Amino acid sequence: MTSNPWGDLLARYLSDLARNGASPETVKQRYYQLARAGRDLGGDPRDATRETLAEWLAAHEWLDSTIKSHRAALRSFYGWLVDVDEIQVSPAARLRRVRDAQEGPRRLPASDIAIAWTQRAKDPRVPLMAKLGARLGMRRGEISRADREDLFRDLLGWSMLVKGKGGKRRFVPVPDELARMIQACPPGPLFPGKIDGRLSPAWVGTLLSRAMPEGQTAHMLRHRRATKAFDETGDLRVVQELLGHASIATTEVYVHRTARQLRRAVGGDL
Repeated sequence: MTSNPWGDLLARYLSDLARNGASPETVKQRYYQLARAGRDLGGDPRDATRETLAEWLAAHEWLDSTIKSHRAALRSFYGWLVDVDEIQVSPAARLRRVRDAQEGPRRLPASDIAIAWTQRAKDPRVPLMAKLGARLGMRRGEISRADREDLFRDLLGWSMLVKGKGGKRRFVPVPDELARMIQACPPGPLFPGKIDGRLSPAWVGTLLSRAMPEGQTAHMLRHRRATKAFDETGDLRVVQELLGHASIATTEVYVHRTARQLRRAVGGDL
């Protein structure tokens, strides 16, 4: 019996995850999720039951998306324990599925964004973070990886290289006001920190959430940009390219059909 079963097994699991091609961001997220489970549950993860894991998930007042993400982490970890012959059957395999929300994206009114950018943004880094999320639709990990040198001039104006998940890259147009904010930053990472010289995605998300009204998150800025972009263009493919989604089905979840669009749909002559 090892002195720290969760720590020892988690270290081996994360090492295998990285060797099999998982991105550094995915490895960090899995570490955070499973280390939290280990702290809360204690004991030996090989002794956990489906009921134990289900009770742990249910004990937190998380959004469905957060529960779904932690459930996926448990399924991956316990599936690996089966693969390496540490256990015979995964207790996470039959955890209740979290149904995908059908009510559309979480809405973030313009007034809330104004609050995030001004009155509640005590940290001087937050206004730029918020605009990268709300104007360009960037994920918190993409904001974390952004450098001043990613901004460049093209034939139509300013554009930015966005370094997405899994090494994927895309180019997005940048409004002049936002371009000036980026140009005012020192060379290198827009948000320097202690992890590889830049703030972690988790800390970017924390700073944004602190600046916004209670219950709202950094990812809601991305949802807002998707909705605004669709409202202005009516083209899901354009929104898909802007957000960097591999599947247009994912983009559809982000887009909220506004009341104005619905009213236009029933207007006009027969």
